[in-house]
Amino acid sequence: MLLKMIFPNGLKATHARAVISVGMLLLAGAVSSLRFLHPSARFGPDLIDGLQGMLFGIAIGVTLVGVTMLARIHRQS
Repeated sequence: MLLKMIFPNGLKATHARAVISVGMLLLAGAVSSLRFLHPSARFGPDLIDGLQGMLFGIAIGVTLVGVTMLARIHRQS
């Protein structure tokens, strides 16, 4: 139902691949945040860990939504 609201003209493989690409881009950002985002005096290590975990969670969730969309498209055709 939510996908019908977001894509009223129907799902297309390009939509699913775009969602997967966004998920992979977020995943690349999350991995690079491990390298470049260090705890400092301003931000404690708990806040940094929380932000990194949230970014990983969003990236994995978006990627799984894209894979599910693509699987649904392949099942319909």
